[in-house]
Amino acid sequence: AAAAAAAAAAQDAALQAAASAQAAATPLQGQQAVVPAQGQATGSNLRSRLGAGLFARVRELATVSEPGVRPISRNPQIEEPEVLDMPSDLPFTPLKFEEVCSRPHADLEAFLTKVYRCIAQGSPEQKISTLKYLELICCHMQVADLVVNSSLLKLVVRMLHARRGGSPAAAASPALRARLLSLIGQLLRHACYLEPGESEHGLFDVLLEALQENDPALRRRASAALGEMLFYIA
Repeated sequence: AAAAAAAAAAQDAALQAAASAQAAATPLQGQQAVVPAQGQATGSNLRSRLGAGLFARVRELATVSEPGVRPISRNPQIEEPEVLDMPSDLPFTPLKFEEVCSRPHADLEAFLTKVYRCIAQGSPEQKISTLKYLELICCHMQVADLVVNSSLLKLVVRMLHARRGGSPAAAASPALRARLLSLIGQLLRHACYLEPGESEHGLFDVLLEALQENDPALRRRASAALGEMLFYIA
């Protein structure tokens, strides 16, 4: 009889505990919708049921999240985006993005060779203007895929790596580094395919190094490019 009474008492205790857990769990499940949406009465009722300490922890966890994905590169909530206009001092005749996509392969190769030589051998002003031009047309997926998987990306990475050698003559100026990092961010934002071998050219390492720049503007652009790359990998 004593054993039966003990078992019945244990069963009653278990039922009471389950009922209490269900009552406490019900507002927690709807916390994200209830706490922000309802008024003070709902908050007070929940506070009385949970207690001040647990209620404060629940309020910290109940956040409104965005289901969409926003870009990092050129995001106006991070940094005021620079207006990209077609440069007027380019040493070659620029093509619009639709022209780049429709040109025959031989013509396109010849055009990209001119762009490559200008970035590699042009004056500082020509390099910056050409990089800005590339950034402008690489806002379109097809062009971004083309450029990011070409020798142009390898050149951009080498120019950023030149600073590692410590040669002032080889190192790019802050203005040029800003354009290089900005272009990488745009390429990684808009490209939908990056050949596996591209990661072997030190892109990840050069972006990590750029996070140590003294200029906060350069660090922001490096962070944006690195974020776009990590999102692509994920």
